[in-house]
Amino acid sequence: MLKVKGIYENDEVKLLEPVNVKGRYIVEIRFIETESAKSQQIEAFKKARGIWKDRPDVDIAFEEMDRRWEQWRTKLEESV
Repeated sequence: MLKVKGIYENDEVKLLEPVNVKGRYIVEIRFIETESAKSQQIEAFKKARGIWKDRPDVDIAFEEMDRRWEQWRTKLEESV
């Protein structure tokens, strides 16, 4: 079985990633309620909270991500 995420909008399903399949397939589409998905994310966060505490290597990685994000934003704003 192959799982691919997509968005349903205006009576059309748009895939969020390319699919390398040939031929015809029967597909199953599940509609996930936004509030349900949000509560699942919150629960996952609560379970993982603190998992990176006291990890200097993780702190360094986040600092690097923040620095690069700021560089990207600055370049984007300068180009507009």
